[in-house]
Amino acid sequence: MSSRTTHGETPNDPTDKTPNDPATREPDDDELWDSGKVRAYFGGNKPLHPSTLYRGMGDGIYPRPINVSANSVRWLPRECRAARQHMIAERGKPKPPHRRGRKRRQGDEPPMKPRPTPTR
Repeated sequence: MSSRTTHGETPNDPTDKTPNDPATREPDDDELWDSGKVRAYFGGNKPLHPSTLYRGMGDGIYPRPINVSANSVRWLPRECRAARQHMIAERGKPKPPHRRGRKRRQGDEPPMKPRPTPTR
C-alpha cells in the first residue's frame, strides 16, 4: 500500500493537528472555564486541589472567578493565560517571605509572653 492519496482523499495521520482539534485550539475569549478546567490548566496532568486554587487566589497567584449566578463561578481564559505567563516570567526571581495568620493592625498589642512557672 502506498502513502499517496488520490484526489479528494486525506491521509489518516494521527499527528496531523487541525485547527478544530481541542488539543491545539486556543480557547475563545467568549468561553468561560469551570473550576475543573482551571485546575487542570494550572496543574497539568495532575490538576490542582480546589483548596490550592482558592488559596492561590487569595495570595494573588491565580485569577479570581466571575459570578455567573448565585451559586456558580467561571474563569476567563485570557486571565488564566496571563496568570500562567506571569508565573513563567517570575520563576527565576526570589519569592517574598510568606506570612500566615492575621495581619496586625495599628494599635494591636503584641501577644503576651507566657508567665514563668513558679519554682518551689
